[in-house]
This record gives sequence, structure tokens and C-alpha cells, in this order.
Amino acid sequence: MRLHHSLIEHYGGSEGGRDVGLLQSAIAMPEAMYAGAYLHADLF
Repeated sequence: MRLHHSLIEHYGGSEGGRDVGLLQSAIAMPEAMYAGAYLHADLF
């Protein structure tokens, strides 16, 4: 959220986020596992 705020100050735009739950989900995605194996090999 600090990065988002910094980018808004630098480039402009509206404050706040549309859905904090979506942000939390995206942040947690690299840790997603099924049957003891990560779902994603890397961040990309």
C-alpha cells in the first residue's frame, strides 16, 4: 500500500484500492500449495 501511495504521488491517480481482498489473494498466490507441492514454479 505504501508503494501504491508513492506511485500515486509521483504519477497521479486516485487513492485507495478497489478490493483489498484481491490484493491479499495476489500476495498469497506464490505460497499456494496442493498435496504438498507449490502450484507455481516461480513468480512469473
